[in-house]
Amino acid sequence: MAVMLKPLASEEVAAFWQLAFRDPQAAWTQTPLPHIGLTTWSGNQRMCHLAESLGLREEARVRQVRYWQGRYWDSVKYGVLREEWHRR
Repeated sequence: MAVMLKPLASEEVAAFWQLAFRDPQAAWTQTPLPHIGLTTWSGNQRMCHLAESLGLREEARVRQVRYWQGRYWDSVKYGVLREEWHRR
């Protein structure tokens, strides 16, 4: 059975991340972790743009490791430090 997910708007993603950093019940606030991030692929330009618009930085790129529709794509890692998130 295929599951169709609704694309998230940047406001929804920003609200989720804000909750993750500020909600005392969120796992992020319960740990001393200084960093959170996400990984996508270079063919997903909307996710890359969304990550950058939220203030995440590209931290790593592994070239040509994902194969889709007859082409190789890069794996792209974005992240933000806790103090960077609070300064934005």
